[in-house]
Amino acid sequence: MIGERRHIRRKNLVASLVFFLAVLIVFGAVALSAKQVEPLHQQQGTTSPIEVRVQLLQRLHERWEFELSAHNPGSEPVFIMTAPMRSNGSTGGYFALDPQDPSILNISVRLYPPPNYCIYSNRTQVILKQLDPGSTHVEQITLAFPAKETSPPYKFPEFETLDRGKIRAVRAAVGLLPDDEGIRDFLRRKQGIGIEPNAGGLELVRKGPHQGKSLYEVQEIVWTPTLKL
Repeated sequence: MIGERRHIRRKNLVASLVFFLAVLIVFGAVALSAKQVEPLHQQQGTTSPIEVRVQLLQRLHERWEFELSAHNPGSEPVFIMTAPMRSNGSTGGYFALDPQDPSILNISVRLYPPPNYCIYSNRTQVILKQLDPGSTHVEQITLAFPAKETSPPYKFPEFETLDRGKIRAVRAAVGLLPDDEGIRDFLRRKQGIGIEPNAGGLELVRKGPHQGKSLYEVQEIVWTPTLKL
């Protein structure tokens, strides 16, 4: 009888430990997914003089057309990020509702850290383009409805529906890289093997002041003012 009671207590203890470990795993996964979602509205410190603007060109029932422009009023060239491709291979800007205010739509053309979940085939990339002093680059961005948030930004487990009736404002972010030895070396290596100057973000800089860092770590992000719709 005593032995049977001890056996039952051991079984209960094992079951409790298994339950406790399962709870830890679930909360850990939730914490990781929450950490993955960057506050897209957050202004990162930047020393770049680049000016970016977003304009609404057309607001139709089936689609919204935006123009995203970047102007370099400074005296030094920079590399800006253009022609974004999403993880599924589709092209166009990255869309996400602002995590602090879901009535604001964030549009971005920039590099993101890798997801903390598995993507079978991740085709995310941007094209780097030199923006000389006095030059302006214009990107056309189309949001076709019905629509959901894109990947990237990477979110888990679900991407929110973009409800045209609930979006009251929009702002956009553009990623920049400095025109320095390390970035030029990266682009020369791309050109040397006949590849377009694309970047996914994890590529390492091999020379210059940012040697050993990834392109994602080196990028600066410049935001437009918020545009009310």
